[in-house]
Amino acid sequence: MKYSIIEKIDAGERTAWSKARADAAAIAADEGYVPIEVCGTGTERENTSVAAKLHAHACMGKIWKKAFAGLGKGDELFIQLPVVNNYLLMQKLFKKMRRRGVKIVALIHDLETLRMIKDENLSKKQKLRMRIEEIGTLKQCSRLIVHNAEMQKLVASIGIKTPMTVLGVFDYLISPEENGPSVTALADARMEKKARSVVIAGNLDEHKSGYIYTIPEDVTVDLYGVHYKENNKKNLHYHGAFPADKLPFVLNGGFGLIWDGPSADTCTGAYGDYLRFNNPHKTSLYIASCFPVIIWEKAALAAFVTENGIGFTVSSLSEIPEKLRTLTGVQYAEMYENVKKLSEKLRGGGFLRVALNAQTK
Repeated sequence: MKYSIIEKIDAGERTAWSKARADAAAIAADEGYVPIEVCGTGTERENTSVAAKLHAHACMGKIWKKAFAGLGKGDELFIQLPVVNNYLLMQKLFKKMRRRGVKIVALIHDLETLRMIKDENLSKKQKLRMRIEEIGTLKQCSRLIVHNAEMQKLVASIGIKTPMTVLGVFDYLISPEENGPSVTALADARMEKKARSVVIAGNLDEHKSGYIYTIPEDVTVDLYGVHYKENNKKNLHYHGAFPADKLPFVLNGGFGLIWDGPSADTCTGAYGDYLRFNNPHKTSLYIASCFPVIIWEKAALAAFVTENGIGFTVSSLSEIPEKLRTLTGVQYAEMYENVKKLSEKLRGGGFLRVALNAQTK
C-alpha cells in the first residue's frame, strides 16, 4: 500500500501549514496514496526549560510512532520534510521503518541547515543540532524528491547518498472561482493591456525582502503580502494580503519577480544565498497565474526560466527598466504563450505526479 502523511498543528486544525504542502498532499491522494493524519500536541516549545522541551518531544514521539505502527514490508510512505511537528529522534523512527521493509519517499520543502547556516541570530549549538537532525533523517529515506539539479548536487556534497529525483518546480493547484473569470482569462486581459509592472508576492518583511525598499524608482512594483512597511516611494503600490488560493485571481502586472535579501544590487544574506539551490514557491504562483518571470541570474531556477522561455534573468534590479524598454511585443507574447502552457501543468499537479512515479536505480 501507498500512504501519505498529512500533518496538522492540532486536532482542531483543518489544513496543512502551507499551500505547497496542502497541494502536495492533494496530488499524492489523487495518485492513490492513503492519508495518515498526524496531529501535533499544540505545545509551545519556545522559551521553555530543557525538561519541558524534552517532554514535548517525547509526547510527539508517541504520536509519530502510532502513525507509523501499521506500516510494514512492501508499503511506501510519502512524507514532506522538514516535518511540521518536529521530533528529535525522527531519524531513528525512519531507520526502524526501513528495517521493516517500508520505502520512505520524502519531498524536501526546505533544507533548514543550509538556509540558516548564515543566520547570525542562531547559535553554533542550534546550527549543529539542526544539521545532525536534518541530515540524519535525510540519510534514512529511500528516495528524496529535491527541488532542482543544484539542490541535488548540494545534498550529495554533504554526504547524503540517498537516491534523488529532481522535481523541477513546485505545482500550484488552483480551484476555479465560482461565477468568476478563469486564470487564463485574467491573464489574457493583462496581455491586451500590455501590462509591464513588476509583481512581488509573499513575505514583505524588511529582514527577508529588504530589497523592496531600495528597488530603483523607475521600476513600477505591485506588492501583495504580509509585513509591508509603509513608505513614501511612489513606484511601490501595495494591494494587501490575500490567501494563497485567492492570489491568482487578484494579482495584476506584467512580470513576477524572484529575488531575496536586503539588496537590490544582488541577492545576499541567508535568504538571498538560498535562491542558489531553492525553488521559491512564489515562482509557482507566478507561473500558475500566467505571469512571465524575472529572476536573479544565479538562482537555481534561472536555467528553468530561460530554457522554458518564460522570462529573463538579471544580475541587479537596476537592469529591469532597460530590459523592459527593449523587450518587443513579439518577445513578450512568446514568453506569455510559453508560461500559459506551463501553467496548465502546474495547475494539474504535473511535476509532482512525475516525481512520485519516477523510478530510481
